[in-house]
Amino acid sequence: MDEIQIIKKLFKSLELVRKKNVPACDNAISYSENGKKYSNQFIIMIKPECLYSRNENTKEIIKLLINNLIKSNIEIGAAFSMNGKYIAQNSIIENQYFMLNKYAHLGLGSVPLNTVRNLESRVEKVNVIGAFNFLELYSDHFDEALLERIAHKNGSEKLGNGLYLLHLIHDNIPYGIINAFHPYQKKHFCNENSNLILLECYSNQPYWKLDEEIIGNFKPSDARENSIRSMLFRNQEKLGITINTMFNGVHVSPSPLEGLKALQLYFKGIDIIDTNLGNQLVELGFNYNQIQNLLNNPYVIEGNKHVTLFDKVEGRDTEEILEYLSKEKMFTVL
Repeated sequence: MDEIQIIKKLFKSLELVRKKNVPACDNAISYSENGKKYSNQFIIMIKPECLYSRNENTKEIIKLLINNLIKSNIEIGAAFSMNGKYIAQNSIIENQYFMLNKYAHLGLGSVPLNTVRNLESRVEKVNVIGAFNFLELYSDHFDEALLERIAHKNGSEKLGNGLYLLHLIHDNIPYGIINAFHPYQKKHFCNENSNLILLECYSNQPYWKLDEEIIGNFKPSDARENSIRSMLFRNQEKLGITINTMFNGVHVSPSPLEGLKALQLYFKGIDIIDTNLGNQLVELGFNYNQIQNLLNNPYVIEGNKHVTLFDKVEGRDTEEILEYLSKEKMFTVL
């Protein structure tokens, strides 16, 4: 299928779910097993800030994204579109960003022990709290939008995969708010005017290049020139969109392992062995229960440290992940 056909199918599918006043999801392009032929298989999400129902430039945005992906030797496989009501009804964001959501709800109790100790050694007398608990505690002073604006303005410190800390003093109490931006992120995706497109992609490009050069830095103003996020940022006025750190236009699986998790989430009918990484894990001797455990992001015990598996394999190619998993057989979910 050439890029003109892909763009046409994606736009037609998007228009279909946009017109629905009920939860709607449409399979724009069916799944095949072509991803097995490539080094890496992963998910790219075109986020709601690019696909609002009221935006008349949507087709141009889709064209820009697809043209640049194909030009960068990224092949487009299957695709879905869905509206905000469907996203909310089916807990899409809780599952897609499950580590962000977990930490934002559970706070310090869900954070790896060595990360907690490292944080305590650097920052004294800070009350670390999940974003949802903070909003509940101060519901008269903060809502999701205000907390996100503060997080955007002040910046959050990245502590690990899906783990960001905002330093904030309120009522003379120093807080460390975990994933302060996430409650508004969830609200943004579930808005009745929101839509998204999910692309199953595969490529022989090194994963670091996909992340750094093709998609670009999560902060679009710092993204490499000619990366997708940089182009969206530089052309946002022309395209009628708002692009910044929170609304950076696209999401890419941080690794093929998280890509496999996303494939399991969105493509209900496919089997583990129908995917690139899943098939190779089975060939290595992993059974289905073991693979599901990997997708739950267990903690890997390395000496006296607990490290999440997703942290260990972020940015790595499928071959590197398989090599690591073939050597490290013991995983513990804490």
